Amino acid sequence: MKTRNRRLIASCLLLMLMAGGFRAYGENISDAFVDGLFTANKVVSAQVVIVKGDQPVYVRSHGFRDAKKQKPATIDTKYVIASVTKMVSAVGLMRLYDQGWFGLDEPIEDALGYPVINTQYRQSITIRQLLSHTTGLKQGNTYKGNWSVLSKSGSMYYFNQNTPPGSAYEYSNRNGGLIGSLIEAMSGLSLNTYMRANLFEPLGIDAAYSADLLKDQTNISYRLNTNGTPMASDETLIKQGRDYDDTCSPAAHQGNTIGRLVISAPDLAKIGTMLKNRGQWMGETILEEETVEEMEADQDELPGSSVTWPGPYGLCLERVRDSFGHTWYGHQGRAYGLTSDVFYQPELDLTVVVIGNGYSAKKRDTLVTLFADIMDRAAQTDWDQMPACGYEFKAE
Repeated sequence: MKTRNRRLIASCLLLMLMAGGFRAYGENISDAFVDGLFTANKVVSAQVVIVKGDQPVYVRSHGFRDAKKQKPATIDTKYVIASVTKMVSAVGLMRLYDQGWFGLDEPIEDALGYPVINTQYRQSITIRQLLSHTTGLKQGNTYKGNWSVLSKSGSMYYFNQNTPPGSAYEYSNRNGGLIGSLIEAMSGLSLNTYMRANLFEPLGIDAAYSADLLKDQTNISYRLNTNGTPMASDETLIKQGRDYDDTCSPAAHQGNTIGRLVISAPDLAKIGTMLKNRGQWMGETILEEETVEEMEADQDELPGSSVTWPGPYGLCLERVRDSFGHTWYGHQGRAYGLTSDVFYQPELDLTVVVIGNGYSAKKRDTLVTLFADIMDRAAQTDWDQMPACGYEFKAE
């Protein structure tokens, strides 16, 4: 009888697992696991922040922000986070959307005040197409276009041939660069001033599009060479930042939102957690719930959408899957030996941020392996069994 009861209980447990009643955990995340990844990937410096609910449950820093001067990296070191800048900036833009400043399927030139059209098809580009990387704009290193001239000339320098707006996905820095122009054109403020007032200060974040505009400039790391020496010292980064044009000039500022943002992993985790919490942060509404859902969605499946082709991006939010089939939302950045990742998973109630500097990243599908391995381990960790990490989010 006892054997039969044990078999019955085991069968019930198996059925509940299959139905999602219980969650099967794997090996928990640990310092040994994370440090092993840093060593295997030859990372010079790194930060890991994992948030469960509203609070950090795991943090880890590693290495030097400047190995030549033996300056250690801490969990609060600020990095220039490359293309994750686009996602953060898009959150600021979507605050203007919530306030009724624009419609997603309106031409961006209506807001900018100067024409930006697909020069082959003579068609306007919409804000939805811009944020989903379906404009037809080519990837490239020249970000500032004289659109008044380009729109009249029919030049194909910036655009892919045979690609009408909204009809195909191609990631392009040029799309991200126009986000800041839109923010300035609609708000009448400089990008940094607007973002500080409308996103950074409400979340208690010290971040800026120039190191010289940070409130705390004592713990900054630029991109590192693989030997740990910085491509530019923090002092140089601050000095160069004094040339940053912190004014409202939409036509001139077509590249500031591509990859300039300077921020720490914990502050980046606040933004990811706010999105995971459907636009809520500590009782305050940063974005409407419907807006977050629209940012996550397949844009070609939405009624009346100007996007007709599926892609991995919603509105500056990429969708990726972990090894267990969960869909995560966020963004990745890569530039000159630095990688930055912030992704969140609503059902698991997790946000994961990983910044790695001074190494040659390997990729698995679209994600760098350093982040993908930590994301997978976070997804299978039994967080109820983990000790308290002892780190709390700081107010700015």
